[in-house]
Amino acid sequence: MTDEQQLNEILNQTKTMNLDVLLQVVLHEQDPAKQAVLKALYDYALDTRQIQVIKRRAFTI
Repeated sequence: MTDEQQLNEILNQTKTMNLDVLLQVVLHEQDPAKQAVLKALYDYALDTRQIQVIKRRAFTI
C-alpha cells in the first residue's frame, strides 16, 4: 500500500468515526504534536459532515 493510499484510508475512516469519541481523544492527548494531528482529523470530519448538511435541499439559514 502506498503512502497516498494509507492517508486516504485514514481520512475515510475519520469520516465515519463518532465525533464525540474523536473529540475526547483530542482533548485528553498529552503529546502536543499528536494532539494537533488528531485535531486536524476532527476538523476534517466535522467539515465533511457540515458540507453534507449544507448541501441538503431543505437546509436554510
